[in-house]
Amino acid sequence: MIILNGDITYSRLVAFQKDRQKAGKSPATINRSLNSLKMMFSLAIKAKLLPAASVPEFPKLKEPPAREDYFTQEQYNAVNANLPEYLRPVFAVGYYCGMRAEEILSRKWKHVDLDAGVIRLLPGETKNDEGRVVPMAKPAAEILRAQRAANPQTEYVFTQNGKQIKDFRKAWSTALEKAGLVAGRKGHTFHGTRRGVATNLMRAGIDVKTAMAITGHKDDKIFRRYQQVAESDLKAAAKKLEAYLTGQVVEISGQVTTQRNAKGRK
Repeated sequence: MIILNGDITYSRLVAFQKDRQKAGKSPATINRSLNSLKMMFSLAIKAKLLPAASVPEFPKLKEPPAREDYFTQEQYNAVNANLPEYLRPVFAVGYYCGMRAEEILSRKWKHVDLDAGVIRLLPGETKNDEGRVVPMAKPAAEILRAQRAANPQTEYVFTQNGKQIKDFRKAWSTALEKAGLVAGRKGHTFHGTRRGVATNLMRAGIDVKTAMAITGHKDDKIFRRYQQVAESDLKAAAKKLEAYLTGQVVEISGQVTTQRNAKGRK
């Protein structure tokens, strides 16, 4: 493939931005698209197909701060208590596994391996069209075991009266409001469960590559935007810094004392 970089100019990239904005695309989505094109230029330069000086400047839209609608354990318990019983397994898998709502609702029992403790997403069934294996935390696995026992004949995992659940927005909003939370983009969305899982994976010390394989993120910048820094994280960091600095002071003081004692003996 020959890249005609002369056809790709700064003004045309700006025009692309405006066109995508008119189509309702978010700044983050538009930036990711341009980043992909920029990467193509980088690969072409590396392969010596283009001179570095021929690459146009890439405009970048300002992105809003990362949303902070992840659920604490207390919030999860409160919302879960107000959800209809048939929706609680859906919320549990979102909270403990970090799957998208559409990924959860489309699961059939053939995709769930209760013995191995995993849920499988096949190629073409995810946002990036790549399959992945999602491990289930113990609470989610136990809930799905009970779900299977209660619905031994259903094809789909998540059902209401034996039929696949396809939309739960109204019941979701009602449960959040009863739990004292705001539903929607100005408050909490179901997608916030993915932010929570990304955050908890990092807090648990899971390496970024493995964590991204679980959540299905391809761009580490996007994955890191999903992570939330709570006040408790900041306080914990301050305590670690204090302990480190205190240790340094003790060590330095010991060295100074030793040197002074050595001088006194002379």
